[in-house]
Amino acid sequence: RKFVRRHWLPLSAGALLFLIVLASAIGLAWEAAQVEREARTTAAVKDFLLDLFSKADPNANKGKVLTMRDAVDLGAKRLDAIPATEPGLRAELQVVLGMIYSQLSMNQQAYDMEAAALTVLREPGADPMLHAKAARFAAVDKGRLGDFAEAQVLSDEALDIVRRTRNAPVEAWVTALDTANYVAIHRADAAAQKRLSDEAMHVVEGKTISADILADAWGIRADYARKTHDYPTALDFYQRIWKLDTQPQSRVGQGMSLGQTLLDLGRYEEAAHYFNETWDMSRRVFGESDARSLRIGESMAINEAYSNHLREAYAHLKKLLDDARSGAPPREDVVSEIALNCGEMALAFERFDEAEQYFKQTLAFVAAHPNAEMRMQPEAESSLGYAYLLRGDLGTAQSQFEK
Repeated sequence: RKFVRRHWLPLSAGALLFLIVLASAIGLAWEAAQVEREARTTAAVKDFLLDLFSKADPNANKGKVLTMRDAVDLGAKRLDAIPATEPGLRAELQVVLGMIYSQLSMNQQAYDMEAAALTVLREPGADPMLHAKAARFAAVDKGRLGDFAEAQVLSDEALDIVRRTRNAPVEAWVTALDTANYVAIHRADAAAQKRLSDEAMHVVEGKTISADILADAWGIRADYARKTHDYPTALDFYQRIWKLDTQPQSRVGQGMSLGQTLLDLGRYEEAAHYFNETWDMSRRVFGESDARSLRIGESMAINEAYSNHLREAYAHLKKLLDDARSGAPPREDVVSEIALNCGEMALAFERFDEAEQYFKQTLAFVAAHPNAEMRMQPEAESSLGYAYLLRGDLGTAQSQFEK
């Protein structure tokens, strides 16, 4: 003890050095274990997906051709075979399956997978970026199911995780902002769009990033400009995005946004060019009844109407409505949106009964989904009121306008 008291300084330094070395060794061991766990998880996910897609091979199924839906359903059943000691692996596979279900427009199944993954990923020690991804995907699917209030909660969760994570990848940050922007657009929250736009531009400033991530950030900025009727700025950013080499799935949405901005500016022929190009692309990649193809077709029909091709526009919208209803399963939000536009076209031809049925279909969706897109109800109520007004039913029209 006397020796320790007399030589406390060198001993303390030695002890500190030992603790530093020990901590470094523990840290390296933990990192090595973490890398090993991630490698095992990556390999397991890869094997799972390879097996999943092999299910669609007729040679492996006695000549029976399985659809992607069949293969994904089988994959979901196989989750039960994952050991309880591997909750992280199960959660990651649930996120992957949720993403595939979402691409198949099976949003309820997608959301169920993502919600199950989130029960694990919200626990301490879970991968924060996987947690953010699951919350982001769940927000999009919840919105597509007509509940943008819950979508707001989930998108906020994803963005909060990314903001709190030290050295979070720019890709994770921008995609979380992009999801929050999607929710803000549908909730008519221009103030939120402004904050997200500023943050997105700050996050990518001076960064070397992929074309798709840069397009997402510029898209948030362009969306805010369009929302606030700054069409020249919106057009500038959308045109910059169009020149980037982005993935086909992203390019479909980008072309539609560029066409819609040109439509806003009354440049209908230019708008038609981009709508036609992206519609052809979307139908090749996703199919006729996919929500993306339907929405581009809807924009094309609106552009036709503004170009004084009313009969072509109305016929186009009715065909789109049939395609939307034939989806497996149909996207109710898209069906109700197209029905609303069909009703407004029916009014142009003074087909009041027809218009009324379309508007009531949209209002039935809104009644069943009170947190759906905010603009849909007032637009449908007022359009229905206008139909009654044109028929001379002033009392009912007044009631609708008051709603």
